[in-house]
Amino acid sequence: MGFHEDLTFILETAPAERRTLMFSATLARDIVQLAKTYQKDALRIDTVAGNASHADIEYKAIRVAPNEVELAVVNVLRYFEAPGALVFANTRERVKHLTSSLRERGFSVVGLSGELTQSQRSEALQALRDGHARVCVATDVAARGLDLPDLGLVIHAEIPVNKAGLLHRSGRTGRAGKKGVSVLLVSYTRRRKVELMLQSASIKAEWSGPPSAEMILANDQARMLADPVLIAPVEDEAVLALGKQLLEKSSPEQIAAALIRLYQQKLPAPEDVYDDDRMKRQQETGKNDKGQADVPYTDFARGGDMTWYRINIGRDKNADPKWLMPTICRLGHVTKRDIGSIKIFERETKFEITQEMQAKFEAAIALGLEDGVKIDPAVKPGPSEKPVSRWDKKPAGDRPSGDRPERKPWKAREEGGDKPAWKAREDRPEGAKKPWVKREDTAPAAEGKKPWVKREETGDKPAWKAREDRPQGEKKPWVKREDAPAPAAEGKKPWVKRTPNDPTPEGKKPWVKKPAAEGKAPWTPRSDAEAAPAAAGDRPWKGKPKGGDRPWAAKDARGKPAGTKPPYKAKGPR
Repeated sequence: MGFHEDLTFILETAPAERRTLMFSATLARDIVQLAKTYQKDALRIDTVAGNASHADIEYKAIRVAPNEVELAVVNVLRYFEAPGALVFANTRERVKHLTSSLRERGFSVVGLSGELTQSQRSEALQALRDGHARVCVATDVAARGLDLPDLGLVIHAEIPVNKAGLLHRSGRTGRAGKKGVSVLLVSYTRRRKVELMLQSASIKAEWSGPPSAEMILANDQARMLADPVLIAPVEDEAVLALGKQLLEKSSPEQIAAALIRLYQQKLPAPEDVYDDDRMKRQQETGKNDKGQADVPYTDFARGGDMTWYRINIGRDKNADPKWLMPTICRLGHVTKRDIGSIKIFERETKFEITQEMQAKFEAAIALGLEDGVKIDPAVKPGPSEKPVSRWDKKPAGDRPSGDRPERKPWKAREEGGDKPAWKAREDRPEGAKKPWVKREDTAPAAEGKKPWVKREETGDKPAWKAREDRPQGEKKPWVKREDAPAPAAEGKKPWVKRTPNDPTPEGKKPWVKKPAAEGKAPWTPRSDAEAAPAAAGDRPWKGKPKGGDRPWAAKDARGKPAGTKPPYKAKGPR
């Protein structure tokens, strides 16, 4: 229920002496509980009978294939031709898809979902009220609080989640004494859910196939012939004069045929949709494809005469219906359709067995059960017996531990526990530790340790001292050297490049140009592009290899030699 917290806050802050009137279209369980809490001696007034739901709404269930739901929506809209129609879907994406699909087929349609702003919702609803749009595709956001005066058709393109959703969706039509139609498009896999939903809501729906194209065209002809515009008196003289001119130029049959074509061009074309033969055959014969009775599937017994039993397994042994039901079926030779309600208590579980299977169940348990399992007849749990939830666990000290041995109560160790209590050592009394005192260099060494001696006295490694010949702070600052040759160091002559014409220095041999070796060409600078003549039996030299044996060669990010390949450029549009 929406606004539950707000309503509770308002009612609690209202004066104690007051008159409270409550109006609601439906009376759900939480609404009835709210009325009992805040109203005293309230008089309930129903405008309709309690067992009649939406008496002004006609329910129809149409059999469709799962891949033809969209086509069925088109044919249902064309078949009924209501002034306003509301198509419900479960998701926003489905709403968008249906809206665009219907708009492409020629319907005047608007979409309504939770992602729209309030102004966009108001514009969509106003278009429906003004008649500019005839169809609205919406999620469950439009299932409550929406009142459109000319809404005569509601289509459930996707099945609602529960009974309340079905009633709220269908309640948008058939309001204020007007008649309406609610259509459910049911596929084969959703048939059972729809049947249970209609049964729980006490609704009788008419099952049929989707409207065919022939049925839609026949309805179009009947609506056109019954159109009041054809028999309404014409008071406009200009229109009458134009009609006489048409009759002079064309025959009445030609004018009527042109009028029919104009009428049909404004209507969307119907689709070819087929009935689900398998579902139709099962409903007509009452048997499924296996020849069995076509009855609603039930996973447990519902109603009828039941007998109660109990088994000695409860929450203290982690009882859970997921494994408890198979255990009962195995021990009692029954199926889960023969088991009714299951109530799990702290130390036992009570369950129902149909009276039809009572004799078979008791005979099976009389043959013997598993070790530690016991099943006995029981009575129905009373109002004071509340089943224990799996989350309602007691504290560890109060909860029985099943087969585990009981824990001993906690005791302090000095009171007689398993371990002796901790005691201070007598040979090392507390507080007898001496405080730390800095030891002098001349203090005697401890027993078993060498006396501490400075390094310069041991001779193992001399202590670091500053060099006297290089005092700190006498280093000259760095100065950039000019291109001129640097002066020679003290006691050395400067280096001079020798040429053939220079005189021979003292203590040096005269410079002589050595002749080239026999058969060897003199050396000349050569580039990599020039190929040198290869010696006999050798391959010609083709330049230095790229990478590999050249550790100094440039490398890329992967550690491989960088080649001369141009960088990759993306191709342009084709």
